[in-house]
This record gives sequence, structure tokens and C-alpha cells, in this order.
Amino acid sequence: MQSRRIPIVLAIALALTIPVIAADPPPASALGTLAFAEHLVAQQKRHDAIVDRVLTVRADVDFVDLPLKDAIAFLSARVDIPMRLELAALEDAGIPSDEPIMFRASNSRLVAIFHMMLRDLQLTWVVEDDEVAITTVDLANERLQTRVFVVDDLIEWIDEAQRDRFGNSEQVDLRLGGRVVREAQGSLVDLLMENTAYAMWEDLDGAGGTLSFTNGLMVISQTDAVLQEIEGLIKELRKVLATKPSAGVWLVELEGSGAPENE
Repeated sequence: MQSRRIPIVLAIALALTIPVIAADPPPASALGTLAFAEHLVAQQKRHDAIVDRVLTVRADVDFVDLPLKDAIAFLSARVDIPMRLELAALEDAGIPSDEPIMFRASNSRLVAIFHMMLRDLQLTWVVEDDEVAITTVDLANERLQTRVFVVDDLIEWIDEAQRDRFGNSEQVDLRLGGRVVREAQGSLVDLLMENTAYAMWEDLDGAGGTLSFTNGLMVISQTDAVLQEIEGLIKELRKVLATKPSAGVWLVELEGSGAPENE
């Protein structure tokens, strides 16, 4: 699906991250500028609410050779979240909808259940059209969400630590995917990319998510599941470094179509 630039700029207050929706909404001309902006905000809130449920809701499961389609139907009913199997995607990947699932978990978060149950099949989850879609990893990597992380505090800490370690008074540049970035930024990039399970990155794999920096902000386009992994890693870093995220107001231009992988 060809990306469409939406000529609307929203000022968003940052706490830790700024979610930028990447769905395919109706054209602004059909709704009017204000109504269109309200539509985007409401759509993002629904999306984030479902992601939050996936991350927090818990369930007990005991699947013994249960067909995949029945396992997903069971989970949907148990946690009260709309779910669907993307049958065409599974068929293209040669995965039958009645693939037997053998999996047991007690009081486990849904995101962990998805991760353990789907990973060997190279399947994952995305939030799309107000429901959780179970699809292939490859297809999920074509539906990316964009999120902006405030990491100026982490960059500063890594930069100071590296200067102290090497006795340098000047910054050292690092080349990543043909681009030169600050050494501190490159170190953070390496840490995140190497610790996101089953994530695909354009700079490493030739396809998948992207990561860039601007003025202490880290802009990442990835699947829902990988974005949640990254958010968790950043939180753990801040615990270790005992730092606090900055806050501010930034202008974020929303772009085009796309849409949301893993625990």
C-alpha cells in the first residue's frame, strides 16, 4: 500500500514516548481538519488500549494438540479481546489454520503467551482495525508503527562513560547502515537491536524497522511487539542508570499508511 502524507502537524507533550499512528484513515477532506485530527487521536487511543491489554492481561492455558484457530478463539474469549487469524497470510506461508498447538501456561501475560506459542511458527501479533491480528513475521514487518522515545539522558550518560573509559575529550563517530552517528547513539542502537528477539531491522537485515535520532529523540518504526520490547529495555536502562526521562512539547508530523511483532 502506497504511503500517504497527512498534512497535519500535532503538538504532543512528551513523557517517555510519543506514539505516531501509521494506519490508513479516511482522507482529511472527507472529515474536515479538526474532525480528522480527532479521528486520529481516537484511533490511536483505541490502538494503545488494545496493546496495553495484550501487555497486562493474564490467562491460564492448557493446549494439547489444539488447532491454532481454536487456540486463538479460546484466547480471544478468555481475555475479551477481539482476535483474528490472517488466513491468507498463513496459507501463503504454508501454515495450516489447524496447526496443532501444544502449550501450557499458568497466570501468564497474553504477550508472553503469544511469544511462546507463535514464535516457532514464525507468526506474531499486530493490532489493526481495533483487534489483534495473528499474522506472519514477514507481513508484520510491512505494517510498522512509529514511536518517538526521549533518550537524551541516556545518550549523555553513555557519551560521558565512553569518554571517561577511553580518556577521550572528543566524540567518536560510528558508521551504521551507511550513516554516521555519534558513538553514544551507536552504542544505544547496538544494545536495542541486539536485544529485541525476532526483530528485523533495515540496517541489519535489509528489511524491517528503522531507527534514527534527532535532538535527543530516538525515532523508531517497528512492529507493536518490538516497540514494547524496546520500551521495556529503555525502562530497565533507566533503572540501572537511575536517570529520569525529559519532558517537553514537540511537533510531530503524521505520515502515511502502514500498520503494526513479539513480546
